[in-house]
Amino acid sequence: MNQGGTAGNYSPLFGASFFIILSSEDTAPTGNDRTSLVFAAENKPGSLYKILGFFARENLNLTKIESRPSRRAFGEYVFFLEVEGHWQDEVLKK
Repeated sequence: MNQGGTAGNYSPLFGASFFIILSSEDTAPTGNDRTSLVFAAENKPGSLYKILGFFARENLNLTKIESRPSRRAFGEYVFFLEVEGHWQDEVLKK
């Protein structure tokens, strides 16, 4: 976490920096991996519950979940998830 605000995208409101690493090379699974996902859900009761149910059924540990307004329509949100596992793991390919 960068408290000085000199690198990354620092937000005093949230008190944290967020970094995205993009690379033309992929890394092999290490056994200690995390995968980040961004998705939108329908704006109706139970839609997020159904999506999160997949992770529970597959015994996947979510280490972070955040929501932000989508800016497309009132009441629509974009969700940011971090899950333990490598994107190449078969269960995450589903």
